[in-house]
Amino acid sequence: MTVMDANAARTHNMRRLVADAGGPAEFSRKYGATDGGEVRWSAAQVSQWISETSPKGIGRKLARSIEARLGLNEGDLDRVAASQPMTLDPAKLATSMTFVDDLADARGVELGLDARARLIAAVYAELLIETKPNVVEMTVRFSKQLEGGDDRQRSTGRIGKDDPRGAGEGARKAKAAVG
Repeated sequence: MTVMDANAARTHNMRRLVADAGGPAEFSRKYGATDGGEVRWSAAQVSQWISETSPKGIGRKLARSIEARLGLNEGDLDRVAASQPMTLDPAKLATSMTFVDDLADARGVELGLDARARLIAAVYAELLIETKPNVVEMTVRFSKQLEGGDDRQRSTGRIGKDDPRGAGEGARKAKAAVG
C-alpha cells in the first residue's frame, strides 16, 4: 500500500468521475462547456488528466474549478474515498508531530491529547496536499489555532517565544519532508 498525495488522489477521482460520465468526450460535453458555449475542457484535455501512462497533473486551481463545475465540495478531488485503503507516510507523520510539538513549545503551550492530535492531523493533511508548503504561513496559521485552543494550558519551564530555538526544528523538518 502506498500513500496517495493530492495529485494522485485528483487523478484517481477524475478517472472515476470521467468513467461515470461515460468517458472523456461525454465528460467534456456535460461539464466542459461554459454557458456561452465555449469549451472549458476539451475531451483531449480530460484524456490527458486520466492517462494511465503519464497523467497530466491537475493543479489546485483547476481542481477547485472542476469541483465547482460539478457541484462538489471544495477539496473533494484531493481526498481519497473512505473505501480506498491508505497508509500513513511515517516521515510526514513524524514531521507533523515535531512541527506541532516545537510550535507548542515555542509558544509556551501544553496541548491536551485531543488538541495535539487535531493539530498533528491538520499539519499532516497540509503536507499531503501541498507539494511545497509555505512553512511561514503554516507556522502563523497553526500558531493562531494553538493560541485559540480551549484544551491547552500555559506551560512553565518549556521553550518560550523568545527562545532562539523557536519552532525552527519543526519548520526545517516540514520543509525538508517535501523536498
